[in-house]
Amino acid sequence: MEVHCETATQSCCPLSLHFSNAPNNPNKYKYVEVSATGGCEIINADPDNWIQAPSFPNSVRWYPPDKGNIPAGETIDNDFMVYLSPNQPVQHLTVKWYDQLNKVACTQLIDLPCNKVFSPEEDWTAYTSLAAPFDPSVFVFAVKEEEEDTDCGEDENDFKTHDCEFTYKIECTNSTKYKLSLTGPDGHNIY
Repeated sequence: MEVHCETATQSCCPLSLHFSNAPNNPNKYKYVEVSATGGCEIINADPDNWIQAPSFPNSVRWYPPDKGNIPAGETIDNDFMVYLSPNQPVQHLTVKWYDQLNKVACTQLIDLPCNKVFSPEEDWTAYTSLAAPFDPSVFVFAVKEEEEDTDCGEDENDFKTHDCEFTYKIECTNSTKYKLSLTGPDGHNIY
């Protein structure tokens, strides 16, 4: 028997998040929390140079590397990534900005269809809406990163389905038991 995998499935929905905090914002923020809502799930995240406190599949918190305030001054220079399960056609994220008293001082919502083909001139900010409480000096938007969906942030694992062939061997070990052995192509890891 040979099994042929004919199609590749989307392994995850990779989004880069871009945060902005106006240069003269009087409000000081300690961290941001990104939560998956509406049946969506976070399967991985990458804080780049920041400190991460994951609570997958529900949320992830990101703190500045020095545990000080979130820096002010236009877009924060860091590569934040979240990898979402592709189980929902539209990914729903809630982003909360926490002040020094650990209270939510600003909330923003991101609703981004993961299976849509986006144009090079896409207005990514259109997928973010504002909620209460609101601070006009901060903003976040997400960009779908097509090339990131093969590993979902896991360098050593590939969660994508590939074309493959394997063979099997069935051996009877006694009258009620058997042993099934599967062999994949050379050079592939067995999971």
